[in-house]
Amino acid sequence: MAGTVPIRKIEDLQLFLDLLSSRNELYGNFCRVQLSWGLRFSDCASITVEDARQCLQHGYVKLTERKTGKGRLCSLNERVSPVLRAYAADRSEGLLWGRTIVRETYNLKLKEIALMLGMDWKRVSSHTLRKSFAYLLVHHYGIPIEKVSQQMGHSSVAYTRIYAGLDEDALLSLTKLGL
Repeated sequence: MAGTVPIRKIEDLQLFLDLLSSRNELYGNFCRVQLSWGLRFSDCASITVEDARQCLQHGYVKLTERKTGKGRLCSLNERVSPVLRAYAADRSEGLLWGRTIVRETYNLKLKEIALMLGMDWKRVSSHTLRKSFAYLLVHHYGIPIEKVSQQMGHSSVAYTRIYAGLDEDALLSLTKLGL
């Protein structure tokens, strides 16, 4: 989504998640999974109870991206595990979240939280979380851009560079260091 920007600091992202969770537990948990796995909104919204149980049992789940049809491995981790356990325990089948999550309503809540935190709320949406995932993997955790691109299911590393804030201006500025 053009115009969206990542949340670049882990502390800011944690504040965002905490405030969102305190205002709307469902959206907070949805956001936690979306961010932790770097999912598009539509892929997170379509996680099933069976997907969650498979992940809890095997430590990972292979999700099929709705946009591309590509398979994507998502690992169980400390942030996702309690969410999957809680939601899968309450349901026998169907969507993990128990209902359809409406993108527009979710985005309005994300914008509200961004405004409360003094962020540029006009540039925040569900896609912000996907961009934050890429940005933090590259800049904070030092994961090679090619690996991040593969995990995100991008057809080109060029897309991932944009998500991770490695646009042409940033790349050009690297050569100005004069090393």
